Amino acid sequence: MDKGDLDGAIAEYRQALRLKPDYAQAHNDLGGALMLKGDVDGSIAEYRQALRLKPDDAKAHFNLGVALRLKGDLDGAIAEYREALRLKPDFPGAQNNLAIALRLKGGVDGGHP
Repeated sequence: MDKGDLDGAIAEYRQALRLKPDYAQAHNDLGGALMLKGDVDGSIAEYRQALRLKPDDAKAHFNLGVALRLKGDLDGAIAEYREALRLKPDFPGAQNNLAIALRLKGGVDGGHP
């Protein structure tokens, strides 16, 4: 995706949210587009809004974990990956990212990955 496509996607997601502010998937998708653009803080805000609207969305928890890890918040990332796995135990991306975050933090927390 080139920068023009990314800017266009962000504009479309924002337009969709003006029309339907409680559309959790649009917040999640906007978060992804903002992260690709390098706006990690913006992506975190959008993922959190998606989760306020749909707290059982494993993918949004995973995405928030990725963004928090990019911000250097390993504890927050670990918590989000764990929540994604609680909601969807067979989520390979969350399993992988949790293992990496735990290793970066220096080990396994309490013996439980």
